[in-house]
Amino acid sequence: MICPIAGLHTVKRNWKICGKVVAKSELKTWENDKTNGKFFNFVIADSTSCIKAIAFNSQCEKIFPIIKINAIYYISNGTVKETKKQFMELKNPYEIHLYNNAQIEIAKDAIVVEPEYNFMKIADLTDTPANELINIKCVVKHIETLEEFGVDKISYKRNIALIDDSESEIKLTLWNEKAKTFACEEGSVIMAKRLKVVDYNGKNLLALDVSNIKINPDIPESPILKAWFFDHGRKISKNCLTLEPKNVNLQTLKQISISTNAHCQATVVEIKACNFYSSCPDGCNKKLIEDEDGFYKFDTCDKVMMEGNQKLVLKVKIVDFIATIDVAIYSEIIETLTNCKCEQLSVLEIENRSDFEAKLHECILLNVYTFDIRIKMVTRDGITSPDYIVNRMNRKTESPYQTINAIKNLAKDLAELKKCI
Repeated sequence: MICPIAGLHTVKRNWKICGKVVAKSELKTWENDKTNGKFFNFVIADSTSCIKAIAFNSQCEKIFPIIKINAIYYISNGTVKETKKQFMELKNPYEIHLYNNAQIEIAKDAIVVEPEYNFMKIADLTDTPANELINIKCVVKHIETLEEFGVDKISYKRNIALIDDSESEIKLTLWNEKAKTFACEEGSVIMAKRLKVVDYNGKNLLALDVSNIKINPDIPESPILKAWFFDHGRKISKNCLTLEPKNVNLQTLKQISISTNAHCQATVVEIKACNFYSSCPDGCNKKLIEDEDGFYKFDTCDKVMMEGNQKLVLKVKIVDFIATIDVAIYSEIIETLTNCKCEQLSVLEIENRSDFEAKLHECILLNVYTFDIRIKMVTRDGITSPDYIVNRMNRKTESPYQTINAIKNLAKDLAELKKCI
Protein backbone atom coordinates (compact mmCIF):
# COMPACT_ATOMS: atom_id res chain seq x y z
CA MET A 1 0.00 0.00 0.00
CA ILE A 2 1.32 3.45 -0.94
CA CYS A 3 1.88 5.85 1.94
CA PRO A 4 1.18 9.57 1.31
CA ILE A 5 4.27 11.73 1.78
CA ALA A 6 2.45 13.78 4.42
CA GLY A 7 2.08 10.54 6.45
CA LEU A 8 5.83 9.88 6.79
CA HIS A 9 7.43 10.27 10.21
CA THR A 10 10.35 8.82 12.14
CA VAL A 11 8.46 5.95 13.81
CA LYS A 12 6.65 4.69 10.69
CA ARG A 13 8.05 1.42 9.34
CA ASN A 14 7.71 -0.57 6.09
CA TRP A 15 6.48 2.41 4.11
CA LYS A 16 6.48 2.93 0.37
CA ILE A 17 5.84 6.25 -1.36
CA CYS A 18 5.13 7.20 -4.95
CA GLY A 19 6.04 10.72 -6.04
CA LYS A 20 7.32 13.02 -8.75
CA VAL A 21 10.83 14.49 -8.57
CA VAL A 22 10.36 18.26 -8.62
CA ALA A 23 13.93 19.40 -7.81
CA LYS A 24 17.43 17.90 -7.87
CA SER A 25 20.77 19.24 -6.61
CA GLU A 26 24.20 18.81 -8.14
CA LEU A 27 26.70 16.32 -6.72
CA LYS A 28 28.40 17.79 -3.66
CA THR A 29 31.32 16.81 -1.44
CA TRP A 30 32.08 17.25 2.25
CA GLU A 31 35.28 16.92 4.25
CA ASN A 32 36.16 17.16 7.94
CA ASP A 33 38.91 15.88 10.21
CA LYS A 34 37.25 12.44 10.50
CA THR A 35 35.91 11.61 7.04
CA ASN A 36 34.91 12.86 3.63
CA GLY A 37 32.43 11.86 0.97
CA LYS A 38 29.83 12.97 -1.54
CA PHE A 39 26.07 13.40 -1.55
CA PHE A 40 23.16 14.88 -3.46
CA ASN A 41 19.53 15.55 -2.65
CA PHE A 42 16.26 15.76 -4.50
CA VAL A 43 12.69 16.74 -3.69
CA ILE A 44 9.89 14.26 -4.34
CA ALA A 45 6.22 15.32 -4.18
CA ASP A 46 2.72 13.88 -4.27
CA SER A 47 -0.65 15.59 -3.83
CA THR A 48 -0.27 15.72 -0.04
CA SER A 49 3.22 17.20 0.44
CA CYS A 50 6.84 17.12 -0.68
CA ILE A 51 9.97 15.85 1.10
CA LYS A 52 13.72 16.02 0.58
CA ALA A 53 15.62 12.76 -0.03
CA ILE A 54 19.41 12.55 0.42
CA ALA A 55 21.82 9.90 -0.88
CA PHE A 56 25.45 9.47 0.24
CA ASN A 57 28.67 8.06 -1.21
CA SER A 58 28.22 4.74 -3.12
CA GLN A 59 24.42 5.05 -3.06
CA CYS A 60 24.79 8.61 -4.30
CA GLU A 61 26.90 7.46 -7.29
CA LYS A 62 24.41 4.69 -8.00
CA ILE A 63 21.19 6.68 -8.11
CA PHE A 64 22.33 10.17 -9.18
CA PRO A 65 22.13 9.33 -12.91
CA ILE A 66 18.77 7.58 -12.42
CA ILE A 67 16.91 10.47 -10.78
CA LYS A 68 15.36 12.80 -13.38
CA ILE A 69 13.27 15.93 -12.90
CA ASN A 70 9.51 15.28 -13.49
CA ALA A 71 9.99 11.50 -13.45
CA ILE A 72 7.87 9.42 -11.04
CA TYR A 73 9.38 6.86 -8.64
CA TYR A 74 8.50 4.37 -5.94
CA ILE A 75 10.80 4.71 -2.91
CA SER A 76 10.98 2.31 0.04
CA ASN A 77 13.40 1.17 2.78
CA GLY A 78 14.67 4.69 3.33
CA THR A 79 15.28 6.14 6.79
CA VAL A 80 13.05 9.04 7.81
CA LYS A 81 14.85 11.57 10.01
CA GLU A 82 14.03 14.96 11.45
CA THR A 83 15.68 17.73 9.44
CA LYS A 84 18.18 19.79 11.40
CA LYS A 85 16.87 23.32 11.73
CA GLN A 86 19.90 24.92 10.07
CA PHE A 87 19.35 22.74 6.96
CA MET A 88 15.56 23.01 6.78
CA GLU A 89 14.47 24.40 3.40
CA LEU A 90 11.02 22.84 3.06
CA LYS A 91 8.07 23.12 5.44
CA ASN A 92 8.19 19.35 5.89
CA PRO A 93 10.09 18.72 9.18
CA TYR A 94 11.36 15.34 7.91
CA GLU A 95 13.75 14.09 5.22
CA ILE A 96 14.57 10.66 3.80
CA HIS A 97 18.12 9.29 3.97
CA LEU A 98 18.80 6.73 1.26
CA TYR A 99 21.36 4.16 2.40
CA ASN A 100 22.46 1.01 0.56
CA ASN A 101 19.29 -0.95 1.36
CA ALA A 102 16.98 1.75 -0.01
CA GLN A 103 14.94 0.78 -3.07
CA ILE A 104 14.06 3.15 -5.90
CA GLU A 105 11.95 2.06 -8.86
CA ILE A 106 10.64 4.02 -11.83
CA ALA A 107 6.82 4.13 -11.65
CA LYS A 108 6.04 3.88 -15.35
CA ASP A 109 2.24 3.81 -15.18
CA ALA A 110 1.70 5.95 -12.09
CA ILE A 111 0.13 9.39 -12.24
CA VAL A 112 1.10 11.90 -9.56
CA VAL A 113 -0.40 15.34 -9.03
CA GLU A 114 1.78 17.87 -7.23
CA PRO A 115 0.46 19.87 -4.26
CA GLU A 116 -1.33 23.10 -5.12
CA TYR A 117 1.04 26.06 -5.32
CA ASN A 118 0.26 29.62 -4.32
CA PHE A 119 1.92 31.92 -6.87
CA MET A 120 2.68 35.46 -5.75
CA LYS A 121 3.05 38.74 -7.62
CA ILE A 122 6.44 40.43 -7.26
CA ALA A 123 4.80 43.56 -5.78
CA ASP A 124 3.45 41.44 -2.91
CA LEU A 125 6.96 40.34 -1.89
CA THR A 126 7.57 43.72 -0.25
CA ASP A 127 5.90 42.48 2.94
CA THR A 128 7.07 38.86 2.71
CA PRO A 129 9.44 37.98 5.58
CA ALA A 130 12.97 36.76 4.92
CA ASN A 131 13.60 33.01 4.51
CA GLU A 132 10.07 32.32 3.23
CA LEU A 133 9.82 30.03 0.20
CA ILE A 134 7.66 31.54 -2.54
CA ASN A 135 6.46 30.68 -6.06
CA ILE A 136 6.26 33.18 -8.94
CA LYS A 137 5.40 33.43 -12.64
CA CYS A 138 7.25 36.29 -14.29
CA VAL A 139 9.39 37.50 -17.20
CA VAL A 140 13.18 37.67 -17.50
CA LYS A 141 14.01 41.36 -17.95
CA HIS A 142 17.80 41.17 -17.87
CA ILE A 143 20.48 38.46 -17.48
CA GLU A 144 23.82 39.45 -15.96
CA THR A 145 27.07 37.80 -17.00
CA LEU A 146 28.39 34.78 -15.09
CA GLU A 147 30.66 35.75 -12.17
CA GLU A 148 33.47 33.54 -10.90
CA PHE A 149 34.80 33.45 -7.33
CA GLY A 150 37.61 31.61 -5.57
CA VAL A 151 40.99 30.14 -6.44
CA ASP A 152 41.23 26.49 -5.35
CA LYS A 153 37.47 25.94 -5.26
CA ILE A 154 35.61 27.92 -7.92
CA SER A 155 32.05 29.14 -7.32
CA TYR A 156 29.79 30.66 -9.96
CA LYS A 157 27.07 33.27 -9.59
CA ARG A 158 24.54 34.86 -11.93
CA ASN A 159 21.92 37.53 -11.21
CA ILE A 160 18.64 37.66 -13.15
CA ALA A 161 16.28 40.66 -13.16
CA LEU A 162 12.64 39.48 -13.07
CA ILE A 163 9.47 41.52 -13.68
CA ASP A 164 5.74 40.79 -13.82
CA ASP A 165 2.49 42.59 -14.57
CA SER A 166 2.31 44.00 -11.04
CA GLU A 167 4.87 46.39 -12.58
CA SER A 168 7.51 45.41 -10.02
CA GLU A 169 11.02 44.04 -10.47
CA ILE A 170 13.27 41.87 -8.28
CA LYS A 171 16.68 40.23 -8.59
CA LEU A 172 17.08 36.43 -8.54
CA THR A 173 20.51 34.98 -7.68
CA LEU A 174 21.65 31.60 -9.02
CA TRP A 175 24.78 29.76 -7.84
CA ASN A 176 27.09 27.16 -9.39
CA GLU A 177 25.38 24.69 -11.78
CA LYS A 178 22.14 26.65 -11.80
CA ALA A 179 24.11 29.78 -12.71
CA LYS A 180 26.22 28.03 -15.36
CA THR A 181 23.36 26.22 -17.08
CA PHE A 182 20.74 28.98 -17.01
CA ALA A 183 20.07 29.71 -20.66
CA CYS A 184 17.21 31.77 -22.03
CA GLU A 185 16.56 35.06 -23.78
CA GLU A 186 15.41 38.26 -22.20
CA GLY A 187 11.63 38.31 -22.46
CA SER A 188 11.31 34.61 -21.64
CA VAL A 189 8.63 33.59 -19.14
CA ILE A 190 9.72 31.57 -16.12
CA MET A 191 7.71 29.68 -13.53
CA ALA A 192 9.76 29.25 -10.35
CA LYS A 193 8.85 27.26 -7.25
CA ARG A 194 10.39 27.32 -3.79
CA LEU A 195 12.60 30.42 -4.17
CA LYS A 196 13.93 31.86 -0.93
CA VAL A 197 13.21 35.49 0.01
CA VAL A 198 16.33 37.35 1.18
CA ASP A 199 16.42 40.74 2.91
CA TYR A 200 19.61 42.44 1.70
CA ASN A 201 19.77 45.62 -0.35
CA GLY A 202 16.00 45.54 -0.31
CA LYS A 203 14.39 42.26 -1.38
CA ASN A 204 16.12 39.49 -3.35
CA LEU A 205 15.28 35.94 -4.37
CA LEU A 206 17.69 33.01 -4.06
CA ALA A 207 17.45 29.68 -5.89
CA LEU A 208 18.11 26.74 -3.54
CA ASP A 209 18.66 23.04 -4.19
CA VAL A 210 14.93 22.54 -3.60
CA SER A 211 14.00 25.24 -6.13
CA ASN A 212 12.63 24.44 -9.57
CA ILE A 213 12.71 26.89 -12.49
CA LYS A 214 10.88 26.24 -15.76
CA ILE A 215 11.62 28.42 -18.78
CA ASN A 216 8.71 29.26 -21.11
CA PRO A 217 6.36 26.76 -19.42
CA ASP A 218 3.23 25.59 -21.21
CA ILE A 219 0.77 27.51 -19.01
CA PRO A 220 -2.04 29.97 -19.88
CA GLU A 221 -0.14 32.91 -18.34
CA SER A 222 2.92 32.56 -20.63
CA PRO A 223 1.59 34.32 -23.78
CA ILE A 224 -0.15 36.97 -21.64
CA LEU A 225 3.00 37.81 -19.68
CA LYS A 226 5.18 37.80 -22.79
CA ALA A 227 2.81 40.12 -24.68
CA TRP A 228 2.62 42.47 -21.69
CA PHE A 229 6.42 42.58 -21.42
CA PHE A 230 7.10 43.41 -25.06
CA ASP A 231 4.27 45.95 -25.20
CA HIS A 232 5.43 48.06 -22.27
CA GLY A 233 6.74 45.93 -19.38
CA ARG A 234 10.41 46.11 -20.39
CA LYS A 235 10.31 49.91 -20.12
CA ILE A 236 9.11 49.90 -16.51
CA SER A 237 11.67 50.65 -13.81
CA LYS A 238 9.70 52.54 -11.16
CA ASN A 239 9.32 49.75 -8.55
CA CYS A 240 12.48 47.66 -8.17
CA LEU A 241 12.44 45.73 -4.89
CA THR A 242 16.19 45.04 -5.09
CA LEU A 243 18.47 48.02 -4.45
CA GLU A 244 21.74 48.25 -6.36
CA PRO A 245 24.83 48.47 -4.11
CA LYS A 246 25.41 52.07 -5.27
CA ASN A 247 22.05 53.03 -3.74
CA VAL A 248 22.90 51.70 -0.28
CA ASN A 249 23.71 54.60 2.05
CA LEU A 250 27.23 53.80 3.26
CA GLN A 251 28.27 55.44 6.52
CA THR A 252 31.67 56.31 7.88
CA LEU A 253 32.58 54.50 11.09
CA LYS A 254 32.21 57.79 12.96
CA GLN A 255 28.61 58.16 11.73
CA ILE A 256 27.46 54.79 13.09
CA SER A 257 24.46 55.16 15.39
CA ILE A 258 23.69 52.65 18.14
CA SER A 259 19.99 52.76 17.22
CA THR A 260 20.22 51.15 13.78
CA ASN A 261 22.20 48.65 11.76
CA ALA A 262 25.28 50.11 10.07
CA HIS A 263 26.30 49.86 6.42
CA CYS A 264 29.91 50.92 5.89
CA GLN A 265 33.08 50.35 3.93
CA ALA A 266 36.31 49.66 5.80
CA THR A 267 39.56 47.70 5.88
CA VAL A 268 40.39 44.84 8.28
CA VAL A 269 43.76 45.78 9.78
CA GLU A 270 44.12 43.47 12.80
CA ILE A 271 42.81 40.17 14.16
CA LYS A 272 42.62 40.85 17.89
CA ALA A 273 41.12 37.58 19.19
CA CYS A 274 40.19 34.15 17.91
CA ASN A 275 37.92 31.80 19.88
CA PHE A 276 36.61 28.34 18.99
CA TYR A 277 33.53 26.98 20.79
CA SER A 278 30.93 24.21 20.52
CA SER A 279 27.34 25.08 19.62
CA CYS A 280 24.04 23.21 19.75
CA PRO A 281 23.78 20.80 16.78
CA ASP A 282 19.99 21.23 16.67
CA GLY A 283 20.29 24.51 14.81
CA CYS A 284 19.90 27.17 17.51
CA ASN A 285 23.71 27.80 17.56
CA LYS A 286 23.73 28.54 21.30
CA LYS A 287 27.07 27.99 23.03
CA LEU A 288 27.54 24.65 24.83
CA ILE A 289 29.49 24.25 28.05
CA GLU A 290 31.52 21.08 28.71
CA ASP A 291 30.95 19.58 32.15
CA GLU A 292 33.40 17.53 34.22
CA ASP A 293 32.09 14.27 32.72
CA GLY A 294 32.87 15.38 29.15
CA PHE A 295 29.24 16.03 28.19
CA TYR A 296 28.00 19.28 26.65
CA LYS A 297 25.01 21.24 27.94
CA PHE A 298 23.40 24.68 28.04
CA ASP A 299 23.84 26.78 31.14
CA THR A 300 20.13 27.74 30.91
CA CYS A 301 18.50 24.30 30.61
CA ASP A 302 19.02 20.59 31.32
CA LYS A 303 19.64 19.55 27.72
CA VAL A 304 22.75 17.32 27.51
CA MET A 305 24.56 16.00 24.42
CA MET A 306 27.71 14.12 23.51
CA GLU A 307 29.14 16.70 21.09
CA GLY A 308 28.34 19.98 19.40
CA ASN A 309 29.12 21.78 16.16
CA GLN A 310 32.49 23.50 15.94
CA LYS A 311 32.14 27.30 15.69
CA LEU A 312 34.58 30.19 15.50
CA VAL A 313 34.35 33.90 16.33
CA LEU A 314 36.97 36.48 15.39
CA LYS A 315 37.30 39.92 16.93
CA VAL A 316 38.92 42.21 14.37
CA LYS A 317 39.76 45.89 14.06
CA ILE A 318 38.39 47.72 11.01
CA VAL A 319 39.30 51.24 9.90
CA ASP A 320 38.17 53.78 7.36
CA PHE A 321 39.67 57.20 6.65
CA ILE A 322 38.16 58.75 9.79
CA ALA A 323 37.73 56.20 12.61
CA THR A 324 38.23 52.63 13.86
CA ILE A 325 36.03 50.08 15.66
CA ASP A 326 36.30 46.43 16.79
CA VAL A 327 33.74 44.01 15.28
CA ALA A 328 32.89 40.33 15.79
CA ILE A 329 32.80 37.97 12.79
CA TYR A 330 31.10 34.58 13.19
CA SER A 331 31.52 31.15 11.65
CA GLU A 332 29.39 31.32 8.49
CA ILE A 333 31.16 34.46 7.26
CA ILE A 334 34.59 33.14 8.24
CA GLU A 335 33.97 29.90 6.31
CA THR A 336 33.03 31.91 3.22
CA LEU A 337 36.08 34.19 3.44
CA THR A 338 38.56 31.35 4.07
CA ASN A 339 36.77 28.73 1.90
CA CYS A 340 37.33 26.36 4.83
CA LYS A 341 35.01 24.74 7.40
CA CYS A 342 35.42 25.60 11.09
CA GLU A 343 36.23 21.95 11.86
CA GLN A 344 39.19 22.14 9.45
CA LEU A 345 40.33 25.48 10.87
CA SER A 346 40.18 24.04 14.39
CA VAL A 347 42.39 21.09 13.40
CA LEU A 348 44.83 23.44 11.63
CA GLU A 349 44.99 25.68 14.73
CA ILE A 350 45.82 22.69 16.96
CA GLU A 351 48.34 21.07 14.61
CA ASN A 352 50.10 24.16 13.24
CA ARG A 353 49.28 27.52 14.81
CA SER A 354 51.50 29.49 12.42
CA ASP A 355 49.79 28.02 9.34
CA PHE A 356 46.41 28.78 10.91
CA GLU A 357 47.36 32.43 11.49
CA ALA A 358 48.80 32.68 7.98
CA LYS A 359 45.51 31.36 6.57
CA LEU A 360 43.48 34.03 8.39
CA HIS A 361 45.90 36.79 7.46
CA GLU A 362 45.96 35.82 3.79
CA CYS A 363 42.17 35.53 3.47
CA ILE A 364 40.96 38.38 5.70
CA LEU A 365 43.58 41.00 6.57
CA LEU A 366 44.20 44.20 4.59
CA ASN A 367 41.20 43.77 2.32
CA VAL A 368 38.52 46.43 1.84
CA TYR A 369 34.98 45.21 2.54
CA THR A 370 31.46 46.52 2.63
CA PHE A 371 29.94 45.63 6.01
CA ASP A 372 26.41 45.16 7.29
CA ILE A 373 26.82 45.49 11.08
CA ARG A 374 24.29 44.80 13.84
CA ILE A 375 24.73 46.84 17.00
CA LYS A 376 23.88 45.29 20.38
CA MET A 377 24.11 47.11 23.71
CA VAL A 378 25.67 44.96 26.47
CA THR A 379 26.50 45.65 30.13
CA ARG A 380 29.78 44.41 31.58
CA ASP A 381 30.92 45.28 35.12
CA GLY A 382 28.17 47.87 35.33
CA ILE A 383 29.26 49.65 32.14
CA THR A 384 26.98 49.61 29.08
CA SER A 385 28.64 49.77 25.65
CA PRO A 386 27.90 48.67 22.08
CA ASP A 387 29.02 45.35 20.58
CA TYR A 388 29.41 45.43 16.79
CA ILE A 389 28.44 42.13 15.12
CA VAL A 390 28.97 41.57 11.38
CA ASN A 391 25.85 40.25 9.62
CA ARG A 392 27.43 40.34 6.15
CA MET A 393 30.71 41.42 4.62
CA ASN A 394 31.76 41.40 0.98
CA ARG A 395 35.10 42.16 -0.58
CA LYS A 396 34.78 45.45 -2.38
CA THR A 397 34.77 45.21 -6.17
CA GLU A 398 34.11 48.46 -7.96
CA SER A 399 31.74 48.43 -10.90
CA PRO A 400 32.46 50.69 -13.92
CA TYR A 401 29.57 52.89 -12.78
CA GLN A 402 31.17 53.47 -9.37
CA THR A 403 34.54 54.26 -10.95
CA ILE A 404 33.06 56.69 -13.48
CA ASN A 405 30.91 58.29 -10.80
CA ALA A 406 33.94 58.72 -8.54
CA ILE A 407 35.89 60.37 -11.38
CA LYS A 408 32.97 62.73 -12.08
CA ASN A 409 32.74 63.70 -8.41
CA LEU A 410 36.50 64.27 -8.27
CA ALA A 411 36.34 66.49 -11.37
CA LYS A 412 33.47 68.43 -9.79
CA ASP A 413 35.46 68.92 -6.58
CA LEU A 414 38.50 70.13 -8.55
CA ALA A 415 36.33 72.59 -10.45
CA GLU A 416 34.97 73.97 -7.17
CA LEU A 417 38.50 74.19 -5.79
CA LYS A 418 39.64 76.23 -8.81
CA LYS A 419 36.93 78.78 -8.10
CA CYS A 420 38.36 79.31 -4.63
CA ILE A 421 41.92 79.91 -5.83
